[in-house]
Amino acid sequence: MKLISEEIESKYGKKILFNEKLANYSWFNLGGPSEVFFKPTSKEDIIFFIKKIKPRKITILGAGSNTLIRDGGVKGITIKLSS
Repeated sequence: MKLISEEIESKYGKKILFNEKLANYSWFNLGGPSEVFFKPTSKEDIIFFIKKIKPRKITILGAGSNTLIRDGGVKGITIKLSS
C-alpha cells in the first residue's frame, strides 16, 4: 500500500522524501531511513498534509538533539518540524 498519493507528491515535491536517512537530522548522526519523510515549511502544510493522508503512524522529529533513532529506520511517516 502506498502511503502518499500522487496528488500529495506533486503538491509538495522536494518536501517529501522516501527512505531518507534520519542520521542527517540527528545531533548524534544516528538512525536508519524513514519510510516517508516530510519537511513542511508552514503550519498550513502540516494541516493539509495530515488531512489528506490520514496516516496511521506519524513520528515527529524536532531539532534532533537528545534523540536516538534506531538503525532499522522508522516505518510510516516522519514529519520534521524544525530547520
